[in-house]
Amino acid sequence: MTNFDEVVNRRGIFAQKWDDQSGEYIPMWVADMDFRIPDPITRALNDRIQKGTFGFSFIDEGMYDTIIAYYAHSHQCEVKREWIVFVPSVMPGANLACRLAGGDIMLNTPMYPHIRRLPQERIREFVRFRFGRRTGAMRWILRPWRQPAMRT
Repeated sequence: MTNFDEVVNRRGIFAQKWDDQSGEYIPMWVADMDFRIPDPITRALNDRIQKGTFGFSFIDEGMYDTIIAYYAHSHQCEVKREWIVFVPSVMPGANLACRLAGGDIMLNTPMYPHIRRLPQERIREFVRFRFGRRTGAMRWILRPWRQPAMRT
């Protein structure tokens, strides 16, 4: 079990999130990796490292089965194997999504700065939405900063 109360100092280990920023603010990135990974993952990684080879692995069929079963069990929806595309990290996946988008792209703000650049890199229009919080309510609402252009 991961201890989410443990503070792990990641400064000084070339962690871009912490060592590549100035100031005393707390950066809140798309992937907060400031927690120790669970022990079973650490053991599995150590076992793999002990083998001493690291290149050109493939995705095991069990990975697809696990993802399909997870969505069926947790979200009561069917996912077909051919819908699953593995990408190395969030940004290549976001870039792929922008390339495939057939229209404008909606971004909520605040937003991870690298994702904000994607529509511009793909020469797409984007509509910014700001998250707001209703007084006394525990839900978020979207407020457009500008209305999208009407298409004819």
